[in-house]
Amino acid sequence: MDRSDRRVLSRLLLLLLAVYLLTMAGRLTSGDGETVYQTTRALVLSRQLAVPPRPETAIGRGGGYYGKYGLGTSLAQAPFLVAGEAAGVLFNAGDDRPARFAVGMTNSAVSVALAGVFWLLCRRLGASRLSATAATLVLGFASLVWPYARADFSEPLQTLCLLTTFYAFLRWRHANGRAAYIVWPALAGAAAGLAFLTKAASVVVLAPLALYFAALLWERRSLGPRRLLPVALAAALPFAACTVFQLTLNVYRFGSLSEFGYGDEPKVGFTTPLHLGVQYLLASTGKGLFFFAPPVVAGLMLLPALGRRYPREAVAAGLVFAAELLYFGRWWAWHGDWAWGARYMYVTVPFALMGLVPLFSQWRSWRLLVRAAASATIVAGVAVSMLGVLIDYGAYFSVVGSQLGRGVDVNEARLVPRFSPILGHAWLARATLYDTLAAWRTGGAPRDPADNPALRRYPWADSHPTLVPEAPERALGFDLWFTALPRRTRFVEFWSILAAAWLALSLLPLALSLRRSVRRATGCASRHVPANRCAPQPQPV
Repeated sequence: MDRSDRRVLSRLLLLLLAVYLLTMAGRLTSGDGETVYQTTRALVLSRQLAVPPRPETAIGRGGGYYGKYGLGTSLAQAPFLVAGEAAGVLFNAGDDRPARFAVGMTNSAVSVALAGVFWLLCRRLGASRLSATAATLVLGFASLVWPYARADFSEPLQTLCLLTTFYAFLRWRHANGRAAYIVWPALAGAAAGLAFLTKAASVVVLAPLALYFAALLWERRSLGPRRLLPVALAAALPFAACTVFQLTLNVYRFGSLSEFGYGDEPKVGFTTPLHLGVQYLLASTGKGLFFFAPPVVAGLMLLPALGRRYPREAVAAGLVFAAELLYFGRWWAWHGDWAWGARYMYVTVPFALMGLVPLFSQWRSWRLLVRAAASATIVAGVAVSMLGVLIDYGAYFSVVGSQLGRGVDVNEARLVPRFSPILGHAWLARATLYDTLAAWRTGGAPRDPADNPALRRYPWADSHPTLVPEAPERALGFDLWFTALPRRTRFVEFWSILAAAWLALSLLPLALSLRRSVRRATGCASRHVPANRCAPQPQPV
């Protein structure tokens, strides 16, 4: 990267990081995350992998309980856990809340890194700095990335590794120099291996990426086996090392090479009819990717436009999307609950949004109808993402599940439009806003939360009048770390509000700095300026 690229990318990532840190949950948000956190603690503090019994664990060798999730997320959490433990010792904390808070930042950092790789990928696909920045902002704020930056699932790290694999292969295609010729395949292999360590199901997406790499090798077949064999080995060896590590881990925990902790589930779990699974994952009102990440629709429709100049890359992105969709469309738990939207389709989002590169690169040359439709999906994506960020999905699921007598089964929220989490989060956001404004008007005087009239306007009031939620006021509250941290002291409350205020006040300067950086870089590329005022522009791929 030249100086202008570095300036724009650094401002963009700082802006994303500030927003993600400001809106994070500051706690663990799922049972999966609790199990991964316990594994991280056991690994860092006790040098072992056994954890206390939980529903997400499986009995392994010696009667110990082990998490059935990949070790990659625990490795990513390790430095955050160490920092949190150090803070707990420094401030004499009586429990592990500082460590949990620090670990809650993991996916914020991972999501920022994902956005950075996506920006670099867009630049490598011929996008200008402005176009790459616009596409990355769509990824960061109008898709699943923002809500999942505050969650503790493994999909953000898995997606970062898979996108890095794809980007490294693309860089190798245009690599110059002997070192780069080997380094990029090695990076791709290492990233693919880490994706496998993070989630074994990554092999579903790695298959089309391997096919893409094979096509690139075939493209350079004139170099001969003597030149291409080291390249293939550079990519294969890191991945093989990670695979061996994972198999060794399986033997250590469960006594079998092929046992990941899921038992017979992988053999008997593909029970959903494919046509229904595909429909659910894409268009169901409670889980459909097209509802929870609307810009994906525009990205998929514009992939053929990307394919006119980069056919192999567009085909690879399409195959990644199809492979993930067809695989999890048959899975019994296609919904991935409890989670926001189609969790298992998260990994396809940056690949699908590659289709936005030709749109933003030639914005004025597209018809007004296309630009208006794409803009509408982006606005809708931002609105839906904000609902997923402000309201805890677990709080809403507790309303439609436990409070309506259905326990943990929230099937209505997946398939019945009136119970859609999008409508439910909008309802709880309105009720929370009313509650907040009422508290300000009364000066914080005690009041009964059940008196909130917005609570009685739940989305299914007309269609299912007999299903009255019990005590929905328990789900009220904006789920932001500086407002929702439990049992915090006055000292912690003061510094929490101060840090949140600092982050909020930094957003405008960061946005203006990013705007200036993009405009300056664009001006350097579009008009004549003295050589010492402008960094050299990279040649188009």
